[in-house]
Amino acid sequence: KSMMSSGAGEDALLVAGSAEHWDTVGRAIAGDIVRACKFPSDKAQENFRQLVYELVGAVMHRGLEPQKAAEVFTQPESPVGAAESTLVDVLWFVGVELESASGDQAEPRQRYLAFIKELLNRNVVSSQMLKERLETDVLDGLGLINRKAFDNKTIRINVTESLSYQKVTLLRDESAGFARLVAELDGGVSLSSEKLNSFVLRIRSLIGTFDLDPNRVFDLVLETYEGSLANSAFIELLSSFKSSFLTRSMVMKFKYYQSRDVKEIAPKPLYDLAARLIQAGLLTIDNIYPHLRPTDQEITVAHVTLLEETITASKRLRATSYAETKRSSVLPSLSMECKENQKFALIESLLSVGDWAAAHQLLHRTADLFPGANPTINKMLCTKLHELIEPHYRGISPVSLAASSKYELSQTSVTILCKEVFPLVRHLRCHLSNDVVLFVKICRLLKEILQLKTLEDHQRYTVQKVAKEVLLPSLVLIPSNPGVCIELWELMKCMPYQQRYKIYAHLVSITYKKFPELIYATAETVAEMKKHIKRLSADNVKMVGRHMGKISHHHALVALGVVLDQLEIYEILATLSVEALKNLTALSFDMLIYLVIEHASRKKEKVKQDGLNIALWLQDLAVFCGTLFRKYPAAPIEPLLVFLAWQLRDGQAFDLLILKEMVAKMAGIEIFEDMKQDQLEALAGGEVLRTETNPMTGVRSGARRPQAVKRILEALISNHLAVTLYITISQQRGFIIFKHNTGHLKLIGDMYDKCQETLLQYSEMLSTQVPVRELAAMLPTLFELTHNYALEPEAAFHLLRPVLQHIYDDCRLEHTRSRNSGSPKEVEAKRKTLLEMVKETFPPTMWQVLSPELYTTFWSLSLYDVVVPRERYAAQIAKLRSQQEQLKLGSDPSMTTSKLRKEKERIVKTISELQAEQEKQERSHMIVMERLKKEKDIWFKKSNNPRNVLPWLLQYCIFPRAMWSVNDALYCAKFVQLLHSMGTPNFWTLQYFDKILKDVSSFLYCCTEKEASRLGRFLNETLALIERWRSSNEVYQKECLSQPGFDSSYTDPTSPRVAKPDFEKACWYWQLLLTKAFSALLESKEYMEIRNTLLLLENISGQFPVLKRSHAKLEKIVRQLREEEQREDLKILATCYGTHLQTRKASLIPDEEYASENRVQQQVTGTSPAAAPVQPPPPPPAAVTAAAQEVVASVAESHHGSSHAHGSHTHGHHHHASSPSTEGSPLAVPAAAPAAGTTPVISLSTLATAEAAASKLKIQRPPSSHPADSVKDEPKEQAGKSELCRTLHAEPQPQPKDEASIKQEKRAASEESEHSAKRRRTRDKEPEKADQREKDAKLKDEKERDTKKRESVDPVDAARELKKRKIEDSKEKESRLVAPKGERSSPRTATVEAPAKTAPPTPSPSQPSPPPAKVAPAQASPPPAKSALVQASPPPSASPKPEKRDRDRDRERERDHEHRDRSREHAREKSKEREKEKEEKDRERERGGDREKDKEHVKTATEEKDRERDRDRDREHRDRDRDRDHDRDRDRDHEREKDRERDRGERGDHKEKEKEKVKEKEKEKEKEEEKEEEEEKKKKKKKKKKKKKKK
Repeated sequence: KSMMSSGAGEDALLVAGSAEHWDTVGRAIAGDIVRACKFPSDKAQENFRQLVYELVGAVMHRGLEPQKAAEVFTQPESPVGAAESTLVDVLWFVGVELESASGDQAEPRQRYLAFIKELLNRNVVSSQMLKERLETDVLDGLGLINRKAFDNKTIRINVTESLSYQKVTLLRDESAGFARLVAELDGGVSLSSEKLNSFVLRIRSLIGTFDLDPNRVFDLVLETYEGSLANSAFIELLSSFKSSFLTRSMVMKFKYYQSRDVKEIAPKPLYDLAARLIQAGLLTIDNIYPHLRPTDQEITVAHVTLLEETITASKRLRATSYAETKRSSVLPSLSMECKENQKFALIESLLSVGDWAAAHQLLHRTADLFPGANPTINKMLCTKLHELIEPHYRGISPVSLAASSKYELSQTSVTILCKEVFPLVRHLRCHLSNDVVLFVKICRLLKEILQLKTLEDHQRYTVQKVAKEVLLPSLVLIPSNPGVCIELWELMKCMPYQQRYKIYAHLVSITYKKFPELIYATAETVAEMKKHIKRLSADNVKMVGRHMGKISHHHALVALGVVLDQLEIYEILATLSVEALKNLTALSFDMLIYLVIEHASRKKEKVKQDGLNIALWLQDLAVFCGTLFRKYPAAPIEPLLVFLAWQLRDGQAFDLLILKEMVAKMAGIEIFEDMKQDQLEALAGGEVLRTETNPMTGVRSGARRPQAVKRILEALISNHLAVTLYITISQQRGFIIFKHNTGHLKLIGDMYDKCQETLLQYSEMLSTQVPVRELAAMLPTLFELTHNYALEPEAAFHLLRPVLQHIYDDCRLEHTRSRNSGSPKEVEAKRKTLLEMVKETFPPTMWQVLSPELYTTFWSLSLYDVVVPRERYAAQIAKLRSQQEQLKLGSDPSMTTSKLRKEKERIVKTISELQAEQEKQERSHMIVMERLKKEKDIWFKKSNNPRNVLPWLLQYCIFPRAMWSVNDALYCAKFVQLLHSMGTPNFWTLQYFDKILKDVSSFLYCCTEKEASRLGRFLNETLALIERWRSSNEVYQKECLSQPGFDSSYTDPTSPRVAKPDFEKACWYWQLLLTKAFSALLESKEYMEIRNTLLLLENISGQFPVLKRSHAKLEKIVRQLREEEQREDLKILATCYGTHLQTRKASLIPDEEYASENRVQQQVTGTSPAAAPVQPPPPPPAAVTAAAQEVVASVAESHHGSSHAHGSHTHGHHHHASSPSTEGSPLAVPAAAPAAGTTPVISLSTLATAEAAASKLKIQRPPSSHPADSVKDEPKEQAGKSELCRTLHAEPQPQPKDEASIKQEKRAASEESEHSAKRRRTRDKEPEKADQREKDAKLKDEKERDTKKRESVDPVDAARELKKRKIEDSKEKESRLVAPKGERSSPRTATVEAPAKTAPPTPSPSQPSPPPAKVAPAQASPPPAKSALVQASPPPSASPKPEKRDRDRDRERERDHEHRDRSREHAREKSKEREKEKEEKDRERERGGDREKDKEHVKTATEEKDRERDRDRDREHRDRDRDRDHDRDRDRDHEREKDRERDRGERGDHKEKEKEKVKEKEKEKEKEEEKEEEEEKKKKKKKKKKKKKKK
């Protein structure tokens, strides 16, 4: 029993027929099977036949005793009578197999006969049944017959029936006897049943008296009855003759009219006579049917010929215009008349006499010949069916239902209808269309039957047969009638959609090709639908939609199939056709979904010929499905969802496109990743903010229809597909990569991205539209998702994230506790369960460095929880309020009052929703942050090496989620920032940045296009955070130096924080690292590497590149890609990124300024927020010459940028206040503010270079007055540095000065400082070219002024003046040489006073000698005098001179000084450029770069930009021209079609006009000929007159 109930039917039968298992289970199984025959189902009969066959085989071959086998059929509950016929048939079949078997079969035959005898003795079968079915040798073996006597009797009967005949002598017949017989028969026309016996006696006496031939007498009686068929007394008379006489006579009558010589047709009374005889039982259909013409084969051949003619006619109809073709001119005769078909005429007569049993038998035999197509038979069948169903239909008619309560058919009525009425209905086939009333009645009856709960399977099968074979084919031939379609749909919707679609498939594949009427109707529908589709446009969609709906009412399968076929050809029909299907009925929509499934499942290539993109027909079909389900609620969505689920299980990933469009159109959820920065920031907000900021992202309220969303969710939940589809789509992601038979990586990546987008759309719909409580009840656990369904952890957590709020989100715990009635203990238990599941998912080594709490927290939170976009909320509210103000002013006059009021209400409502949403998010964020701060201490385990922590974090947390979606990419960056800002223990931020920037390039080859873009978003946020810290000292000190993530040592908690210069060095290193990695990827030949790198670079173009060197390198590679790349998509991406690089040029920073950018800004402002004011530095010692000052200053300037570029800075720089003497020095700008009272330390690389330069010039190091004080306050790491650093910061003792010299010194210093500051500001602000142009202009002006002076002055006076100046110069030199040390020069000369000499201390071996005092840069000091040494100025009373001469001399000297300064600056700049070029060449030589190509790139940058602009402009023009050509072609096609129709209508008129023109031309020709003839005549007359005159 268990085996039978489990469905193992064949195995159970084999066990039942086995001798060894008979006593254990065989007898019980066999008994169950025999008892099941009480219910005559197909399955029970099949099992019974199989059982008997196995039992007989076991008796013959496997040793089963016949008595045991026969016991099964003698049980009390065994239906012996019902199964007797089947049992004997199987016994006959086994006997035939036994006769045909080879070898010795004596023993099996004996056991076979013994089993039959046992059944006969137990009265299981009767001897009469055995004699009817079994063979003679078996009957002889059983002893039921004597074989020899049986054969002899058979021979004798056959000879008597077929070979013997009675001799008749016609000459012996007397005419008087026939005369008397005719008279008797003529009087017997009005014979009654009371006088029948006497009439029969008289006929017999006439036969005997006149010795009449009985056959001729029978013919006369038959002829008389044919004339008076109403008299039933002749039936009794004919029954007294032999039946063979009657059969022969009727056959001869029918064959007479089949003769070729006879042109007459069989009269109607002859068929009526045969019908009467068949009704009386005197004649059988089996005896007369073989002699009727035409034969079945001839009718079949005629039907096939008719089908071929109809197919030819339908092709001709499609080839010509439907408007010019009439049905009668193309369609052949679709029915065979009665005069040509004796069988159909006999059926008609049987129906007329009321012999429905015989008529049904004959209809059944001619079912393949379609007798229902005969008009007479069809009409009579419909009339009879009206009579048969009237008693059953009366109770369910609308009139009866309106007057009484609901009526339900009885089981008796159902039985009668299924056994008597519906078999007759099936004979009508598609010709039930002739009686629409009967059609509707049958639809209603069938609907009531299907709604019965006690309906049996065979009755349900009968109902489905009637609908498939009669109702749906008949609907095609009924003129367009929406009421009939509604009645039929009420019936069809009672069936499951699987059965409905089986019926539709049978109609399309078989029924529509079986009947000539349906073939031609299909051709008509196709031609007419194509005609309307060609005219379909946005202007006439309503009008054409009415015609299309009218056609689809009666032939929806073909009409809508044409729509889908045309949809695959013309893309514009994807939306227009949906608008045109507005008038479809529910039945038509159901057939349309079947056609969609059929089109999607066809074996048609779903990829373009290039193998890289999805076929357009599938994309159009997906758009059509999404738009259809969104617009029309009557379209059933459940079948298509089930189909898609099965397609995904079979690995058909392309069909995901249909599901994606359905979710997008119905739920209004679309995934967009190309967004602006404000839109990205809004992703962290609530639904209202996301919708208002970017209406195309997420759930769009305008695009979402509540009814459509409700329908798709109900279909998913009712069919248990909600979670199944998510799991299937998630599994499909892996199937696409590893099992899909697609060669190109681009197509695989595209399919993977579309699968991911569909997954995100689908999960967004579930999380936003399904209540959390219902969703939690449907979802499996995390362990089941990851282990049973093999989902990736990121996919499992993404599905569970909305539900995790119940067990892991405190911000909603209080709100949901009352609703879910969960105590804190239960919630804690759920959390522990979740943590245990997480531990089981990953290897134990992972939990040695990370904690399950961190992993669960990371995957359970979202961007909404960790970030509150306050600025976005404020900006959006301000935008709405400005709109509100504009509405109050009435700036839009096109808006009506009602629209204006609605818009104001919408704005007010949106503002309140945004404010409430922000408050809610603030509360949620606050509670989440409190929980995170409590848990942060246990997230990371203590480890000696941070490299053990970061790989696990990146592999299982950061990278998987960063590539999941744009929201998750932003979430990962914000979560890491949150880890740093909270001061999470054991998390080293700097090592994280280093690891993530090193590993990001290795992920690109494994990414798809969308994943590369998301990774770019994540990297962009990371680089933006790094740049924010690098570009501001305040931010760095506030956010970095206060957190443990910036410790200089991971293992030592007391280690100091990383200083700003070291961080700048790391940033510079990371920039070069990324440049090198991306350059290598772009220079590779792999398609995916290049494409993914370009996509990632495009997303980080706002933060990278920053350095000019990186920009030049990338620009060179991108330009090479644009010029040499053959793949168009890569060329387009390279062009797009090239435009980003061009826009990036304005914000680039040189390598030497990257790390010192903040110090340059502080140098200009002269202030620092954390720096303490320091006194200006003292002047240098007198032993340093002017040449040494220039060298040291130039070296310091040249190494200022290189020291920052290599990041070799110490933790702090001394900050000097803004003063004239220190404004231009790079040593005066700090990188980080030191603590008050500490000794500042400058860059070691700069100092080392300065010391080397001093040693080359052999500058003597003067002693320092306070060497110990300069060392004790320095940082620890600077304690052992060179003495040059300490000596530069030592404060030498100043010399005593008088007041006059101090005033002169201040005046000269102030003038020189102002002058140098002015030159420096000018040089810093303007580029080099502008500066050079300005210098050239000044020199030109000076030359012009000099020439003018020379021209205006007398030459003699000029010579005298020149001589005086030379004398004065010589005296001034002598006075300077004699001047004492303490005195100063005049304000026209700039001097520097040396400090007092002190004895230098003896240097120790561990401590180097101290360096000289700090030297100001060259541009801060005045140019040197003609003497090489620094001289003291003479006293003010040395040589007084006139004021005018002094001013002129001062001007000339200033010009000379400026000229020298320019030449020195020019030389200094050239030397700097040479050194920079050498350094760049050295670096590029190490990296394999090429400096010359970079120079060429710089020269051609502007040209390339112009070329790109021209290409973009040309591309836009081409696209615009292509669209214009497309529109022009489409308009031209419409105009051509209109012209053709106009030409067809005007063709006849045109021919007539042409004929008239021809006639007119002929008339004109005749007139001209007549004129010519008249002129000739006139000429002849003139000639004659002339001749006459001459004569």
